[in-house]
Order: sequence, then C-alpha cells, then structure tokens
Amino acid sequence: MIFKLLRYTDRQAILAGARKARPALSDGTQLLFFADYSPGRAQERQGYREIRAKLRAEGNRLFLIYPAILRVNYKGTRMSFNSAEEAKDALKSSVLEGMEDE
Repeated sequence: MIFKLLRYTDRQAILAGARKARPALSDGTQLLFFADYSPGRAQERQGYREIRAKLRAEGNRLFLIYPAILRVNYKGTRMSFNSAEEAKDALKSSVLEGMEDE
C-alpha cells in the first residue's frame, strides 16, 4: 500500500507506530513499513551502503537522515556527511581500509 499524506509529521507518526506495534500476518510473517523515496534519492542513499556496513561491523552508531545525510558517532565524535564520497574521504584511513574505490 502507498499512502500520500499532507504532513511529514503524520508520516513519521504512522511509521513509528507501525514499527512499534510490529504487526504480523496470520501466518506469522512480519509486516515492514518504509518511507518511499524517488529513484534519485534512493540511489543517493544507496551510495552509503558499504560505508554503513563497515561502520556497523565496528559497532558504531549511525543514522541515515533524510534526504541523504549520514550521521555517525565514531569514537565519541559525532560526524555528519552530505555525500558518500565525503564520508569515504573522511573515514578512509581509519574505517575503510581495503575498501575499493567505486
């Protein structure tokens, strides 16, 4: 199902409520809810995939904030990146060793 809502806060409330309730179908299949992004925005967010995986593997807390901003708590320091390239450049020496350039 796709919902179009007038207010961003309504969207956030619906997503938060659905995730908190953890609804399931009668066969036990968990229902998942996600925000829908344009193809361009989804591609921007996808650019962070490898970086996020490596950061999570090291136990760092991170968030991908709309539209496509990566916020990382890395070694006690909060950092924000507006693009995957910016994040790769900043974290290359410490986190992303051995990561191939795309």
